[in-house]
Amino acid sequence: MVSSSAFPKFQDRNALHVYGPLFGGRLVLVGHRSYLLRMGWTGRAPAKPASMLVGGNQEEQHAMPRKFDTAVVTIGIDPGKNTLHLVGLDALGEIVLREKVARTKIVSRLANVPPCLIGIEAGMGTHYVTRELVALDHDVRQVPPVYAKPFRQTHKNDFRDAHAVAEAVQRPTTRCVPPKTDEQLDLQALHRVRYRLVGERTAIINQIRCFLLEHGITVRQQLHWLRHALPDILAQRTDILSPRMVRILEDLAQD
Repeated sequence: MVSSSAFPKFQDRNALHVYGPLFGGRLVLVGHRSYLLRMGWTGRAPAKPASMLVGGNQEEQHAMPRKFDTAVVTIGIDPGKNTLHLVGLDALGEIVLREKVARTKIVSRLANVPPCLIGIEAGMGTHYVTRELVALDHDVRQVPPVYAKPFRQTHKNDFRDAHAVAEAVQRPTTRCVPPKTDEQLDLQALHRVRYRLVGERTAIINQIRCFLLEHGITVRQQLHWLRHALPDILAQRTDILSPRMVRILEDLAQD
């Protein structure tokens, strides 16, 4: 505990009392105003202007002129279903372009921009946009989201994601996704449809085995075992399976 004798005592009305986190939050007598002025204390800090209050400069922080003289070196694109958010950087890394463009107008918007490095977050529909921008002589690279995430500042939104993509695409260690051709996309679609059908078939097999197990009938795993055993079960185990359950299993088997 700090003794009160460590501070000068003043008994007039000009004495200043201050609360603070020090000394256990107790009321501490700091000193006379003239004494504090001699020590370099000039009083309270001036109040902030109205433009600096919360929300007062929100428009100034996010506003970006549509016309700019600085050349765009790198552009980051955050793709969406219907719109794309663009953030352009100059040679010093400063933001000189900040714009929201419809997906159908992205090619016409960047057609008159000098060839530059463009990073687009890899995702749905980005292969088509990449091929269209490559035709305009731009150096377009698809950045996986996992590589762009470390460069996102503060909270997540579309423009900050685009800025993170613009920062990540400049790094030489970023592994970008190569654009796929139409033939590669067709083959990819075929594999995805097959994967979905196999998953649905597995779900039906497991459902049939579960229904049979509820009636005390066990069937081994794998599709060929079920195909071999199910016809005999439906024909011979009518003493255990009701007619309704037999119809349900027959419909599932047809699927």
